[in-house]
Amino acid sequence: MTRHNVHVLADPPAAEVVWSAGWLTNRAELETGLGLSASASDGEVVSAAATRWGGAAGPRLRGAWGYAVDDGDGLLIVRDQLGLMPVYWSRTDDGVVVADSLAEVLAARPGGIAADAEFAWATKARALATVPTRTPAAGVHRVPPGCAVRIQGREAAVTRWWLPEKVPKARGISVDQAADCLRALLLGVVADHVEAALRGEPHDDVNAIAAHLSGGLDSTAVALLVQRELASRGRTLAAVVSWSPDPVSLPSLDSADIAYDERALVQELAAEHDLPVIFGHHELGEAEWLARIDPVRLPRSTLNRESTILPRYAEFGVRQIFSGWGGDEFASFNGRMTNRALVRSIKVGPVRAAYRELRSRGRSRAQAASDLALEALPGGDPWDRLRGGRRQEPRTSEKFMASTGHEHPELVAAQRAHRVRLRSAGSPRGVQEALIANDHLARRIESWREAGLLFGVEYRYPLLDVRLVEWALAMPPEVFRLGGHTRLVFRKALDGLVPDHIRMTSKDDPVLLELVRRTRADRDGTGDG
Repeated sequence: MTRHNVHVLADPPAAEVVWSAGWLTNRAELETGLGLSASASDGEVVSAAATRWGGAAGPRLRGAWGYAVDDGDGLLIVRDQLGLMPVYWSRTDDGVVVADSLAEVLAARPGGIAADAEFAWATKARALATVPTRTPAAGVHRVPPGCAVRIQGREAAVTRWWLPEKVPKARGISVDQAADCLRALLLGVVADHVEAALRGEPHDDVNAIAAHLSGGLDSTAVALLVQRELASRGRTLAAVVSWSPDPVSLPSLDSADIAYDERALVQELAAEHDLPVIFGHHELGEAEWLARIDPVRLPRSTLNRESTILPRYAEFGVRQIFSGWGGDEFASFNGRMTNRALVRSIKVGPVRAAYRELRSRGRSRAQAASDLALEALPGGDPWDRLRGGRRQEPRTSEKFMASTGHEHPELVAAQRAHRVRLRSAGSPRGVQEALIANDHLARRIESWREAGLLFGVEYRYPLLDVRLVEWALAMPPEVFRLGGHTRLVFRKALDGLVPDHIRMTSKDDPVLLELVRRTRADRDGTGDG
């Protein structure tokens, strides 16, 4: 884990890199290009790149990184493409403080800490994309993923430097060719991330790396590929981690009518590699330690189930955790909007395959043809209802936004625009670009990293490597879904790397669903007895 202390910037010299942090997956080429030795830390490599190329260093760096440089035209703070490294800044009496940890920025600010009202509202409304530079703490700012912030006096301007919509599209590529390319990319990306993890180990414990393993396609792929790479280096995972409760703690749920038990699958995979399993807690609520922390000091995005496991990593000497998070948005994308893209582009072969898929599901010839024809319509109401979509009961966040939206009309308008963009996307790429803009990926990364620092662990997300993301953006729609097979190209790429009973089936989790149902019933006072 590469860590650099907070730097308070008070009249720094011109053209000087004043802060850097992170780890890199393209060290070799950077060492050559910058004339550095292998003994340099990743943070020093980032700093050297920023010194050489200034604001233009971003496209040359891969991994999780951030830097700040005073180039004579103000302070420029830059963050990596997907936001794998959090970057925060705040003004103080001495100048500007920059760090990769919210807690470190808060520690450098004198006086009390107040909650940011707009951030708090956007959190309840599940609309954090509408406040991209806000944090839970008022006066503490965030650099959005793939962006740079220029600070000049009291002014701060945000510029996007990574533009996923500019990624060129691949032409004339078959599903098999795409799968071959993806397989090579996956193996290379995992190797680079494992190398970076081993390079950043804070101590000599050979059992310092764990992996999330849910039994689903993405987490299983990452866990097995990381174990494969570690084995090639004479190493092994310290453990695999499952959010599902320990089988011993839930005997009442072990019944003959449960067709799929995530815990059994995790145990099976772990046993093949002689790995211990860290199972989740039987209660789904957040851990006591998390409940005691002021939410202004710690982002809470999707931390509940992980919070009960975080204190246990020390038992296994774990310092770094690999996760499959983000895979289903890109490399393992489910193919949403594929049929719409195929119909609109009039690709005859793929459209025929989509038609046969609908017929295999019991649709008549007329119904299948009508379903495909309707895909050519625009997205959003009333067209979604014409396609047969049903208006669902509004979510809690939607009810909250409706009842309090008058307090933040600009945020409500921005959130509606985000939703329209997602629903009206005309292709898998359009959906992926909307998901990037939605910012939920980086928000979770920030939350988990801040919580992990409290326990001395760091998370890594190889499926969010920029190479895999840009590969997915470039692909034609039919590689993701064709003939009824979702995540088609990802499944093909993993042939021989992941067991077929996981690679070619969909994950279900009735155990956890039943636990969620019972927990909610108990909370609402509607449980039996």
